[in-house]
Amino acid sequence: MQMGMELKKDIVFNNLRENILSGKLKGGQKLKNELELSREMCVAKKTLRSALARLEAEGLIARIPAKGTFILDRTEKASGGNKRKFLIIAKGQSEIHMPFNYIMPGIENKIAELNFDSISCSFEHVLSLSPEEAEKSFKSSGIDGIIFCSNFLHGNERILQILKKTGLPGVIPHTDKIKDKAATGYAIQLYDEKASFREGLRHLAEMGHCRVASIMHKGFTPYYRGYSVDEYFSMLEKFGMDTDKALFQTTTYDADEIKSAATELMKQHMPPTAIMCFSDFYAIHVYDVLKKMSFRIPDDVAVMGYCGYPGGTLLQPSLSTVDLQYFEIGKSAVELLARSGEWFNAKEKTAIPVLRTAYKLVTRESTAIKRFERKMMEAVL
Repeated sequence: MQMGMELKKDIVFNNLRENILSGKLKGGQKLKNELELSREMCVAKKTLRSALARLEAEGLIARIPAKGTFILDRTEKASGGNKRKFLIIAKGQSEIHMPFNYIMPGIENKIAELNFDSISCSFEHVLSLSPEEAEKSFKSSGIDGIIFCSNFLHGNERILQILKKTGLPGVIPHTDKIKDKAATGYAIQLYDEKASFREGLRHLAEMGHCRVASIMHKGFTPYYRGYSVDEYFSMLEKFGMDTDKALFQTTTYDADEIKSAATELMKQHMPPTAIMCFSDFYAIHVYDVLKKMSFRIPDDVAVMGYCGYPGGTLLQPSLSTVDLQYFEIGKSAVELLARSGEWFNAKEKTAIPVLRTAYKLVTRESTAIKRFERKMMEAVL
């Protein structure tokens, strides 16, 4: 058995889980005792117990004192039984640019795979309850964990006071703020906003772009994807890009504002050869402007998105992006909550988890043409 990059407990868990889901281990079957099984799998009993705890949390086995460990019958569970049930709380579902819309399919996929149940409700519904009502309601509904789709929290929000009263474990699936863990007491899935956004600019630099414009979101803080203005221009300089302030535009998420910013950029005496967009949803409106002004993508100007909106593949030309992998984030949030027995009210003092989520650069047609202006400039200098 290969025990390299993966932890032994993860390998044991994955092997047993695969055998259960494939039917190799049948419902009702009793596993060997821990000593025999640990010897068979060449691991310590402590490692085996960690894997068994995760299998139990996923509802795949039952450990019965003085009797042993049994595989649960998934066909019986599908028709009812003692399923785990998670409450999913979110806001802004109707807004196309909200990450939860693309995280939710991953949550649903993993809940179905684990044969769990779920209930979805809005912030407004939770806020309509008193802490005591929420505690009673969640308990009577059989809720045993919460996926809370919010971030940038302070800890004194009324909704947090209500949720804390329930005494249930929770997970924040997507945040770039480590402080959200302390504010909520929930496990968090943390993405590196600065590093992931920098990946998009790095790609444009590698494709030879020097005059790169940025259209960023104008929010309540003077930070843009985690960077102050000075930090952002310092990064551009390190990539060998033009630091002309006229190439930096900020707008709210409003189609007309975004289009106006893109139009202003392309009317410059020296228009940019690439536009780095705050998100894929900004890029959609930039496309509209470029096509209306008869600029060809990517022949005349490249467009780089950010976030990984699935519809980016349908744009013409298809949009390059930094994919935050929302679907996988949804799946891992369920897995993390399913393992809450390991870190929430555990017998051993255990830190609340911080899971760092992955991102990946996805290059498509919108940045497919390499430019040579950088080499020309370097030759001149």
